[in-house]
Amino acid sequence: MPHHNDMHYLIDGHIRGIDLNIMRHTLGNRDWHHWYNFPTWGVNITALNLASPHLGYGVSAIFNADFSLDKTRKLFLKAGIGPGFIEKPFDQDDNFQNSAIGSQLNAALAIELHTEIPLSSRLSLKPGIAIHHFSNGAFKIPNSGINVALLKLVVAYNSGPLPERIRENRAFTSTKGELHIGTSAGLKEILPIGGTKYPVVNLFAIWQKRFTPKSGFGIEAGVNYNSSLQYREKEGGGGASNLGSDNYRAYLALSHTLHFDPVAFRIQAGSYVAPAFKDDGVIFFRYHLIYQWTKFQVFTGLKSHFAKADSIELGLTYRIL
Repeated sequence: MPHHNDMHYLIDGHIRGIDLNIMRHTLGNRDWHHWYNFPTWGVNITALNLASPHLGYGVSAIFNADFSLDKTRKLFLKAGIGPGFIEKPFDQDDNFQNSAIGSQLNAALAIELHTEIPLSSRLSLKPGIAIHHFSNGAFKIPNSGINVALLKLVVAYNSGPLPERIRENRAFTSTKGELHIGTSAGLKEILPIGGTKYPVVNLFAIWQKRFTPKSGFGIEAGVNYNSSLQYREKEGGGGASNLGSDNYRAYLALSHTLHFDPVAFRIQAGSYVAPAFKDDGVIFFRYHLIYQWTKFQVFTGLKSHFAKADSIELGLTYRIL
């Protein structure tokens, strides 16, 4: 899926691939198994011939969860993230035609919509559609990323009969609002290719509240320090500012969190407040995978400006209220 006009030349035919899915059924021993109607979880190992002499093949190991979207368990949504490998990244000497991605090791993301057709008590077919994405989060440029649209047909075999599972209305009490303070950090590269890796740091406070068994909402205020901004050539000419003040951007953001205790997934949309550097626009998005304790949360994820990755983040928060 060439999401930039200058990527069409990378396509040299249809992509083919194979998938190995190793999944485990949830059995009801945790509350979220019932709240999400007994999803399955596991890992997908995917190998793709990317149909381009400049890309080679791509391999990913994506850790995911598969959720039924209806009570009859006929329509499913599967999503996940994991490490990915691209055989032929950009190289100034040997592969300068690859304008999409500059690193062999990347993050791989996938989302899939499928149905299930039972063939026997243990065997079924799962036809569906999916999108796979490879990106290094601007750690190494070029990093336009690779998007692959797939038609899939999975043959599924259950290694043993499932015990009877009855969905229960597990009790849940809406939590009090929590106030966390935190920080996150990452590294990114800007032009010229092969140049300096610049630190990116966020300091923030986030108020969040869990309203339902599955969902929570939050408001975040913080400061983003991106040490590369003063060195970036501005769009339309004019050169870099070389002003350290350009590196600081205050922001406000709204977030929605899905809970799989103690793991959670948070999506955030935010806006910079009167930034000095404006070429990124004022809107950003963040996607975080979180592990929660009573007082602390650790998370990792990606920040982007619409479809353009800005940086990969590692972070920590502490609950003060």
